[in-house]
Amino acid sequence: MKKNFVATIGVLILVLILPVGSAWAQGAIATDYDSGSNSSGYLQLGLGAGRTNRSAEGESGPGYWGFGLDAAAGVTFSERVRWDVVMLGYNQFTAPGSTSASRFDLQTAVWIGNFSRTSKLHPYIGASLGSARFSEADDVEWGFAWGAGAGLEYQVTSSLALGPRYMFRQALLEPSGGPHVNLNTHQFTLSIVWSND
Repeated sequence: MKKNFVATIGVLILVLILPVGSAWAQGAIATDYDSGSNSSGYLQLGLGAGRTNRSAEGESGPGYWGFGLDAAAGVTFSERVRWDVVMLGYNQFTAPGSTSASRFDLQTAVWIGNFSRTSKLHPYIGASLGSARFSEADDVEWGFAWGAGAGLEYQVTSSLALGPRYMFRQALLEPSGGPHVNLNTHQFTLSIVWSND
């Protein structure tokens, strides 16, 4: 019951944020472009590797490496603020002697940094909030999730940037009949960002 409640809340938050945020972003982009601002919509895709471990009751288990993907759609409001209206994260890993496990994140994130198109390098930091789904064999668990990260992008063209990103994500899971579990993932990706001109 609690798992379904957490999953429902996470999905509901993002379902509400998406249309409201998109409508507001579209208005902001049109207005700012008329005034010569650098606001723009963007799509981001990242591919890399991550290390995931579970910890319960103060004891941390071994970490397992696997591949990771992330994607986002959002808007850059100014030269300093970028909002991933919807950010998706996926990690797949295999613990020795067990079946493969996966983690799926559905979050929204805010990034603060230098996103000016006149600069070649864009350092940034940010934080995310939403929900996560952990799956191992036939067990599926949903939980509240948050994250924090940092990255550096190189502006290749006026609409294309790429660079490394580090992201830490923690999911707070409450398995049936078991102790509270923290699912921690450290992910390193190469991100590509397409912005409209």
